[in-house]
Amino acid sequence: MDCKRSLHAFIVVSIITMFLISGHVDADGDSCKYSPGHIRLATGHRTRQWGQMQCCVYCGEPDETRDHLFFACPYTFTLWLNVVGNLFGPDPDPDWKITLQRMLGGTYERLTYILLRLVWQTTIYFIWRERNDRRHNGTVKSVDQLARLIKKSMKNRISSTRYYLKPRLQGLMQRWFQAHS
Repeated sequence: MDCKRSLHAFIVVSIITMFLISGHVDADGDSCKYSPGHIRLATGHRTRQWGQMQCCVYCGEPDETRDHLFFACPYTFTLWLNVVGNLFGPDPDPDWKITLQRMLGGTYERLTYILLRLVWQTTIYFIWRERNDRRHNGTVKSVDQLARLIKKSMKNRISSTRYYLKPRLQGLMQRWFQAHS
């Protein structure tokens, strides 16, 4: 059952991440332009255009944009710092565009890069899920509770890859633990 749930969560994370960072393609003659990070979620900023006001459920910021939610909000940035450990280097930035540029253009060791992308996807999924839980169900988790869920999900996902059987992934779990020691 846990394996099935883990696979479902991974698929949902991948879909949400695809909507968050997938660009739109503008056909311009023979060339196409790719715009990474094009907003695709119904954040408070976007729903305002539909006539519905929504502020950030984490900090009360009146303009809940994608950039604010991931990771300019104090709650989500604290969560990000907690779960990313030292994978991102010494100074993670709360700015969405800088974070995305560093992830896509940075030079990371293979295992670190795999873990960095995975923890980024997982964190985005759990932030969005917690946002919806707060908005629709009235439930609230602290940063520490959410961080524990993300870290457990990461360990389950790493274990499910059977990294110990694949030479290119040997040391994946060890690198995860090193990032958080």
